[in-house]
Amino acid sequence: MKKLIFTLCVLFGALTGGAQEAPGRMAFKGVPIDGTLDAFVAKMEQKGLTRVGEQGSMVMLTGPVGIFSDCLITVLSTPAKDPVYGVVAMLPPSDSWPTLEGQYETLKKQLTGKYGKPTTEGEVFRGVPDASKLSPAQKLDYLTRDECKFVSLYERPEGRVMLTLQHDANLGCFVRLLYSDRTNMEKAQAAASDDL
Repeated sequence: MKKLIFTLCVLFGALTGGAQEAPGRMAFKGVPIDGTLDAFVAKMEQKGLTRVGEQGSMVMLTGPVGIFSDCLITVLSTPAKDPVYGVVAMLPPSDSWPTLEGQYETLKKQLTGKYGKPTTEGEVFRGVPDASKLSPAQKLDYLTRDECKFVSLYERPEGRVMLTLQHDANLGCFVRLLYSDRTNMEKAQAAASDDL
């Protein structure tokens, strides 16, 4: 009897283990973030993006992201250019807080519709308990001094999407989306740690 129960447990474990699928790939514009840099970029060009430059293991493209046009998209890969592990999309910079906040909220709503509630989120102005009392100019000033943190993180089995408001001394203020594939990010990190 014990042998029969053990055999049934092993068989059940094998069946349910076989039924569990490995996580898929995180996708950007419907294209799985995987493969070589050149192959992934070719698929992005087929989606209407235009290649504008390359720097090491990154390729820069321009084009629409969702309803926003003229975005800068950077494809990230390991130094060997295989595999691709992430995509960064930067909306056009703006010096208008209502524009930035509107873009952020629009993308957050779309991402929440697609991926569910953010795993982590925060909209904080350092040292300000009630941000509703700040004017748009004050909010923009906080962002340009890097004292404002807007982030929505969507963790998925296949990877993550991070939406942020950013400031860069050279680029100005902008909304940024980061897509990363979990499996290929781990490969990239392992390759990087081999260099240490």
